[in-house]
Amino acid sequence: MRTRIVDDATTYGKAVSSQQEALDSEKEALAALMSALADEVSHFMNERRRRTEVETAEIILYNDSLLRTVDSFCMMSWMMLRKEQSLHQVKALEEVLS
Repeated sequence: MRTRIVDDATTYGKAVSSQQEALDSEKEALAALMSALADEVSHFMNERRRRTEVETAEIILYNDSLLRTVDSFCMMSWMMLRKEQSLHQVKALEEVLS
């Protein structure tokens, strides 16, 4: 009887040990999965941050280009008004002289 109890205890101990090894193995797999997930989230965040920086830079460049275009248009308009004013002055001077 005693031998049977010892055998049962040994069998139970082996089963518990086997279950503990399986649990440890599952913990390791879960830790690897969580690490991979953390890496993926980090990669996603870095990619999103990089895209945001690129989009911001593109917007800044577009705005700068737009401002330069508006500035050029204003300069051309001002020059045309000056030219037109000069023509009126020349015509007025011609009228006075004739």
